[in-house]
Amino acid sequence: MKKIGFLYILLIILSVSACKKFDIADGTPACIEQLIKDFNSETDCIVAVDVRKYEFQGGEVYLFNPGDCETDEGNQIYDSDCNSIGFLGGIDDNQIINNEDFSNAILISVIWSKQP
Repeated sequence: MKKIGFLYILLIILSVSACKKFDIADGTPACIEQLIKDFNSETDCIVAVDVRKYEFQGGEVYLFNPGDCETDEGNQIYDSDCNSIGFLGGIDDNQIINNEDFSNAILISVIWSKQP
C-alpha cells in the first residue's frame, strides 16, 4: 500500500514539473506574452535572456534582450500593441528609436527572464 501511495505522489510531482510555466509579470498584454513564448522557443542559447518593460515616448515599450548569444545580435523593441518600433544594438550599435535616443527610456521592470 505504501508503494502505491509513493508512486502516486511521484506521478503528481512529475506531471506538475513537466508543465512549462512562464513567469510573466501580471498586466502584460496578451500579444507580448505570445511574443515572449515565441522568443523563448527560438532562444536555444545558453546565456540569460529577458524581456524588459520601459516607459518611452509617452507609452510602455518592451525590449527583448537575447543576451550575448551572438556578437552582432541586438534588442527588438515592441510597443504594447506588439508593433515593432525598432531595433537596438547590432553591428552598427543603433541606439535610436523613432528619432529619439533610447537612453531616455525609463526602465519599469524585467517582466520575464530565462536563466541558463
